[in-house]
Amino acid sequence: MVKCTSVASLETSGPFRLRWSEQKGGSLREELVDILEEHVPQWIIRSAREVNANTPVHLTGENYSGDGIVQSCKQENFGFVITIFMNENEAFAESKAGRDPGVFAIEEFLTEEEEAKILEGQGPHSGQSYGPVWRV
Repeated sequence: MVKCTSVASLETSGPFRLRWSEQKGGSLREELVDILEEHVPQWIIRSAREVNANTPVHLTGENYSGDGIVQSCKQENFGFVITIFMNENEAFAESKAGRDPGVFAIEEFLTEEEEAKILEGQGPHSGQSYGPVWRV
């Protein structure tokens, strides 16, 4: 369960994305959002788009992913301040073991030449195991 108490600790988690659908079965919308406050299980974010109250949403960061329901959405100067009640039982920040690898993006692979050097013991880190780099 994620229990962050300050915005500073959230900022180190990288960018956050909010996903939602305005109609059940409709196309998904997605955008980067700013985290303003997080008091488990309530999150307050800033969004460029309006999201209606009672809309199910999915919030994802580098070390966080969770589902929630929009409680309120208020227009402010150049965007909207959205309050989301997150289902923290669904959230994860623990180890990535046991998750479906289909949800990850592959950042980079070794080239065949790099692989051959490593296998021959000529690589810069001989004996070190290399593989795909996974990021949430």
